[in-house]
Amino acid sequence: VLIIQRSEQLQSYRAEVSLRLSDWDSLRLVTTDTASVTGSWSIGLARMLYEIHQKHWITQERILDKLRLSQMTELSAAAMDGLEGGYERAYSTSIMRLGILAELDWIAQLMRRAESSSHHTISLDTLLQLLESRADLSRPTFHTMEPLLAVRHAAIEALACHATESSSDISRALGNSWLTRARVARKAGQTMAAFSCVLRAEARGISDALIERAKLLWQQSKAEACLNCLDKGIEELSLIGHSDPNSSIFLMPPPVANGSEQRKAVADSLFRAKLLRARYSEEIGRYDFDTTRGLYDALIDENGDCEEAHFRLAAFVDHTRTNVGNPTQKDTLLKLALKEYAQALSCGSQFIYQSMPRFLSMWLDHGSEVVRRDYTYSSQAKKDARKSTKDADNELEAQVSTDQETFKQVQQLMKSSIERIPVYQFYSALGQMLSRVCHEHKQIVSAMINLIVRLCEHCPQQTLWFLISQHYSSVPSRSEKCSKIFEQVRARRPDLAKMIADYVNLCRHLTDICSLYMTGNNVKSFSLKAACPKILHLLEASDFSSILIPVHSQLVPTLPAPRATAREVRQHLAFGPAASQVTLVRFEDQVEILSSQTKPKKMSWVGSDGRKYIIVAKPNDDMRKDYRLTELNTVINKFLAKNSETRRRALQIRTFAVIPLSEKGGLVEWVNDTQPLRTILVKYLQQIGRPINWPQMVRLAPTLEDSLEVKREKYLKKWLPMFPLVFHMWFTDLFGDPSAWYAARDNYARSLAVMSMVGYVLGLGDRHTENILLDATNGAVVHVDFSCVFNYGLTLPWPERVPFRLTRNLVHALGPTGYEGVFRRCSEAVMRLLRNEIDPIMAVFKPIYHDALVEQGGSNFVSRAAQKQMESGYKQQSRTNVAPGTYDLSNILATNDRVAKAAAEKLSNMEHRLKGKITEHEDFNQLVSMSVEGQVDELIHEATDVDRLCRMYRGWMPFL
Repeated sequence: VLIIQRSEQLQSYRAEVSLRLSDWDSLRLVTTDTASVTGSWSIGLARMLYEIHQKHWITQERILDKLRLSQMTELSAAAMDGLEGGYERAYSTSIMRLGILAELDWIAQLMRRAESSSHHTISLDTLLQLLESRADLSRPTFHTMEPLLAVRHAAIEALACHATESSSDISRALGNSWLTRARVARKAGQTMAAFSCVLRAEARGISDALIERAKLLWQQSKAEACLNCLDKGIEELSLIGHSDPNSSIFLMPPPVANGSEQRKAVADSLFRAKLLRARYSEEIGRYDFDTTRGLYDALIDENGDCEEAHFRLAAFVDHTRTNVGNPTQKDTLLKLALKEYAQALSCGSQFIYQSMPRFLSMWLDHGSEVVRRDYTYSSQAKKDARKSTKDADNELEAQVSTDQETFKQVQQLMKSSIERIPVYQFYSALGQMLSRVCHEHKQIVSAMINLIVRLCEHCPQQTLWFLISQHYSSVPSRSEKCSKIFEQVRARRPDLAKMIADYVNLCRHLTDICSLYMTGNNVKSFSLKAACPKILHLLEASDFSSILIPVHSQLVPTLPAPRATAREVRQHLAFGPAASQVTLVRFEDQVEILSSQTKPKKMSWVGSDGRKYIIVAKPNDDMRKDYRLTELNTVINKFLAKNSETRRRALQIRTFAVIPLSEKGGLVEWVNDTQPLRTILVKYLQQIGRPINWPQMVRLAPTLEDSLEVKREKYLKKWLPMFPLVFHMWFTDLFGDPSAWYAARDNYARSLAVMSMVGYVLGLGDRHTENILLDATNGAVVHVDFSCVFNYGLTLPWPERVPFRLTRNLVHALGPTGYEGVFRRCSEAVMRLLRNEIDPIMAVFKPIYHDALVEQGGSNFVSRAAQKQMESGYKQQSRTNVAPGTYDLSNILATNDRVAKAAAEKLSNMEHRLKGKITEHEDFNQLVSMSVEGQVDELIHEATDVDRLCRMYRGWMPFL
């Protein structure tokens, strides 16, 4: 029996190898046993492919039916199982295999039609396009794509054996198949397989093989070989594009296509190879500034609609500008960078999350610097009035004149750029614009207001939700700017006047609901009709506007495809047609009061689609940072989905909508089917007869002044014996089936790893047991409340000593290996991604952090006297470039200095963390960058270190 089993296994392997090699003689020998068709997928597939090659259509259809039936049986079993993750398990086997069978069937049908009619060129082109589109829609992992592409390639080889026409199309399809397999292998780190596929693609004359070969060399850190390869390949492609295709002078085989199609393919490959060469040359500093800029300028002259060329040039100039001290050079580079960022944004949105924040930040920071210089010059002139000489006065006037001329040019450039960039592109930076709407320079304020007004006109439902926090701001200048925005929107779009009024009134009532029942512990719920009838009357009015339900799926724009044309970019609908948006119909009467300290109100909103949406009205919490951090998490998710390692592990951050209503409250989208970690632990501690005795726990807790030895002893001998490990019981109770339990624990480990690493990089603290939720459907971890960020936890009376929460219960629930295995590998994958994408992540994070400090500073530095002056209509100062509502300019500039200094320090720490340095270590230990593995290992040990946990505040519950 063992010999028979081994023989069947060997036959299966032999069939798969023969199929991949398109060895038809070997396939004939392997597939003589028809009984093995349903017993082995590999043998059955090889037999079907052999019958297609032999044109035995009846046998081929019979085998196809058997193979489909066997896969449908497995798929039905997975569907009947009804377990979470069933689709995931079936995707790489049954679903992908059914897709392979469908493609083989299409190729067989094409060959059958070719026997009866010679006019099948269109069908062949259609089939090749269909196969390419299916590959784009398949899960882009090596494990999924490689078998599909191998079988597809063998089928096209069978088609080529009998093709009498369109041989060039089939040859090109085979070459592109090798190239696709090379790309998939390269992204999976399969270097040898990728090189082998590239060689075969080159043998077929595929011009894009040059780009893939260069990327492989670059991935192996062979920068010089990569650039030499590109130099040589670009020269060859240039000869191909300008010479006779039948000439024999080419160093690489000529492309398989002919005529205009050949020239177009070669021109496209040549352009992308030049772009890759410019990018790699910049990264290794191959040339000086002028030469590198010349490479990008030549590309832009060749194709002015290429977003990547404009973006790479803008980023290069922007980076160069940071190292320049000469003011004239800095201003010249500023204008060039702004121009290229604007061009990139007008051409597409592939790099929008890097381009847009820098585009606005450079503009706004330059305006602030102009105000600072103007104030400095004026102060200096007054101070030195008695000592001034004619030459000194002339020099000062020349400096002022130069600054004013540069500012004027920048404003003209921004005006034309803003008009050219599609309006929806600016929605991605709405939070940044709102935080800086009280800019020091009145012209920038005016331009910013005009831009936000255009956003209101283009996507009013989404924009108005985020304007409400400005309208109800406690800083008069912010509410004043919002009033101006509303006024201009009403003037331009009278039809939106009623919608604005309804949004304002609705949010006023929602703010009132936030503040209800703030004292007393007995009230668990209340009637909306009794507590706040006005909000119900507002919705019942016949002319009440359609108000968008603020959930994440409706507030995040969809962006054009990376290959979209300029026209498609301009005409793109970021939020789809208005009819597809879910609007508010009514509120459920009963509102639940959650048990946390701030007494959030859990409301049910009924949408126009008939579904209920849970929205939490949260009081006494500044949620502007939460809103900006959720924006950042959305961007990080895009990087996680793009990277092959994190995508293969399905690593993502659960995102949700956050709407600030004011500085003291807002709305949060409820994450369905979740429970706080604290609720779970308290429940199971009660079940085993060890309920938490809060008075006793507080009595045994160490004080801040206790020594480390005392804290350690109380932690180990008092606290830990009181609280046994119970978190694992939640998984066994909720996921009774072994496969479901394993999938849930796997999801838990992966999601815990993602937020542990991302939270560490962002300096996220306050990870107590109510800010960590567990998804009861799949075991995933969800983090909420991002107000304690940017390492603010280090400044608390009880400083947070651990980089993230990884306490005993969390480690124990990971399984027998604890944090070894899935958690560690996922943590390393996430940290490696964050470190590799340091430049785009910092480009997004810098304005978020800076703006958070500006908002905080704007709320704190305005004194009561200054507010009284503003409220009484205090006249604007005589300086014409200072924005209205800005009075004590010296105080403002001093505040901005403090903000800039704090931002630079914190951002430097974050950048160091992304470079592998543990910023909380002693000075000398920060000097050396650690490897990804070393950094993750150090962080895990710090998070589980008893000496650190025992010094955490008791409310953080380090013992659970």
